[in-house]
Amino acid sequence: MTVRPLSALLGSACVLAGCARPAPPSSADAARVIEANYRRYDDFIVQVNGDSIASLYTPDGEMVGTGVQGPAAIAKFLRGFSNVKVESNNHVTDAITVADSLAIQWGRYRQRAKVGDQPTIDVSGRFAIEWHRMADGRWLIRRLMTLPGPAKD
Repeated sequence: MTVRPLSALLGSACVLAGCARPAPPSSADAARVIEANYRRYDDFIVQVNGDSIASLYTPDGEMVGTGVQGPAAIAKFLRGFSNVKVESNNHVTDAITVADSLAIQWGRYRQRAKVGDQPTIDVSGRFAIEWHRMADGRWLIRRLMTLPGPAKD
């Protein structure tokens, strides 16, 4: 009689039963999720909702150029914009490159906002975002960088 380790038997049963680890999403699927997440980011910007914006960052996520890192610090930083009314915030994605659990999104943004009782301003520029797929499958922002200037169409 041949004795086989129990782990081999259970492993075979799990594979046969469909318990194998699911394949990671395709690059196209990941790009769709990332684009949807950044659309949510746009909505949160218009709402001036710092806590929701911060929830889209990794634990070590950073808004490049601001000196703030981590969701709690990002939320606190964004609360300082309570006197800003954002009328619109839109982006156009030029490219999303996905490699396993890392993705880079490049594009352009336009924003119309009013600070206090000052005249409405229009700002535009380019952005680059480094996204990371977390262990639970969520795509979160590791780094977001904006470069103000003309956002050519």
